[in-house]
Amino acid sequence: MKSRTIFQRAEKITAWISFSCGLVGFTGALLALFVGTVTPPEALRQLTVNPLIFSTTVGFNPVSQVSLATDGESLALTKEIDVSHTSPTQVAQVPQNSVVPTGEATPKVLASNIESTPAPAPTPTPSIAPTAPVSPTPSPTPAGESREERALWISRFDYVGASDLTRFVDLAIASGITTIYFQVRGTADAYYRSNVEPWGARLSGTLGKDPGWDPLATVLSAAHAKGLEVHAWMNLYPMWFGTNTSPSVGIPHIYHEHPEWLATDQNGTPPAPNASYLWGSPGNPELRAHLLAVVRDLITNYAIEGVHLDFIRTAGIQFSHDQVSTARFTASGSSSFADWQRGEIAELVKEISDIAHNASPRRTLSAAVFGRYDVAKSTYYQDGKAWLTLGYLDRLVPMIYWSIDGSVSFTTELNRYLQGIDASGVIAGLAAYKYEDPNHPDYDLTELSRQIAFTREKKLAGFALFSARSLDISNGWERIQ
Repeated sequence: MKSRTIFQRAEKITAWISFSCGLVGFTGALLALFVGTVTPPEALRQLTVNPLIFSTTVGFNPVSQVSLATDGESLALTKEIDVSHTSPTQVAQVPQNSVVPTGEATPKVLASNIESTPAPAPTPTPSIAPTAPVSPTPSPTPAGESREERALWISRFDYVGASDLTRFVDLAIASGITTIYFQVRGTADAYYRSNVEPWGARLSGTLGKDPGWDPLATVLSAAHAKGLEVHAWMNLYPMWFGTNTSPSVGIPHIYHEHPEWLATDQNGTPPAPNASYLWGSPGNPELRAHLLAVVRDLITNYAIEGVHLDFIRTAGIQFSHDQVSTARFTASGSSSFADWQRGEIAELVKEISDIAHNASPRRTLSAAVFGRYDVAKSTYYQDGKAWLTLGYLDRLVPMIYWSIDGSVSFTTELNRYLQGIDASGVIAGLAAYKYEDPNHPDYDLTELSRQIAFTREKKLAGFALFSARSLDISNGWERIQ
């Protein structure tokens, strides 16, 4: 019914344009007799639209287009992609010493250590204090139809100053985006004015130093003025990154205050600081209490429409055999350490859900999860399907960063996630950073269109693009309109 309605409207519009073109052409011909020239009408030039991905989507205005430029966790001359959100080959034209870890999706490949090298300090902009909740203006949706959710990840690596963020918001609106997943927590640090954790070092060059502006407040102000929802994107279990272990100024960092919270290997030994994440242990109740305090502080002080969880898993099957987890597992009487670990992670999701929904029943809780369900559950102890089925999550966002025809297939992995659950609670994470990347020749514009078409065929809630900066790199803003 939706498709019929859209195409019926399209036929009417086409007929109207044809009539108008004929009328204008006739008028132009008459003018030519007297003036000697015929100038193409400006109105017709503006009606030339890009007939791509969003052109048949309810609520999108194809005339509103911008041909400009950006990646979830990415912005760098060097590259550092994380097991969770992108691919090891992404490079952006940005200041040196920036880096690129990203959400949750392919094995980590490192080319530099950027968290340990302070990023250039952005030009300070006026600080924007948290304000009372603001309800964004919803896009019009025909009666009986649910609006397709089109989300965009904006990571802490995607920007330098406030002007970058406001530009992303403008481009998102022009490209038909409805929701921004804005990263507010990377490695137990804050990209907003937190009362619990220190400011992220990327903002000023010093962990804990007030940068003089508030990235989350900046995005909220710009997005709410344009009708966009903002969901606060939080990396949950990563506690530290890099070999520079200098303490923070101001609020202490949990890596220095609570090293006993770190996840350990089978021998009970935590990894030494290196060019990768050091993870917290899901089985430590004190760490869980801290994470819940972070969520409470965030939703109390900022008018966010949703909370978006990421890295809510272990680093692998060898983790975590710390003393606290080992003792609690033994006391639990469980015969399976894997099941026990999955239960600990699920309990955190449930408690965050309770906090977020009790404060605002309409607030959305979502989680970005590893793109292969069997691997996520068995290797990372992450059972996102169970979280959605049990009602802990409103949206499950599997990051399926593979092509349809690849040896690991987008359609195959998405179908595995959809088996036995309600597709209307699922948003497919798409690897926008791979499009037109020479390292990924199977990812062209056709691939993106095919993946989005498949999400609609399966009646998903929508899709999410990783990420803003990568759309700059590939001129993707123009191509997704």
